[in-house]
Amino acid sequence: MSPYHVQVINFPSMSCVNFALSAGDVGGEPTYCYEPRTARLVWENSDVE
Repeated sequence: MSPYHVQVINFPSMSCVNFALSAGDVGGEPTYCYEPRTARLVWENSDVE
């Protein structure tokens, strides 16, 4: 079983994918946001340990 739960969040200006950790895990949750209907990365938060 994966330690992550994938969440997709859609905003008017971008679509984001968040890899949320399972309850009880430690560390950060990387998030990547893309321009709608493209694969162009417009924002990321992946500075996790």
